[in-house]
Amino acid sequence: MDLTGLKEGFAAFTPEEISAAHESQVILHGYKEGPRNSLWSSGYPFMAVADEVAQVIHDAGKVGIARYLQVIGARLLSIGRTTELDAILEGDQVAAIKGLKKSLEDRDARVEKLKTEVKVLKRESAEC
Repeated sequence: MDLTGLKEGFAAFTPEEISAAHESQVILHGYKEGPRNSLWSSGYPFMAVADEVAQVIHDAGKVGIARYLQVIGARLLSIGRTTELDAILEGDQVAAIKGLKKSLEDRDARVEKLKTEVKVLKRESAEC
């Protein structure tokens, strides 16, 4: 696909825009200069890996790939459900914390009220 539009006579994107988009993706994905065997290296051989994956897919056949995708799908569902349960438990913990704070505030208010009553009783008993 010719993104610069040189063949059609109008440019969908200028070469500068394409370069800027590419650079923003490099920054976004965190590619760095480094060892070629690092997935985050700008020199990582993605095409070689893609060729190997394509060969594995060809060797495994449709049935093997279908089973593999079922396993991956089940794992993704498991991760999703775990995330849902974690959010539910977190919500329950927040509610429990709010309840404990309210209980603590009530207890502190009762303690202050009792302290005041004790002071009043001590003054009354001292006056008698």
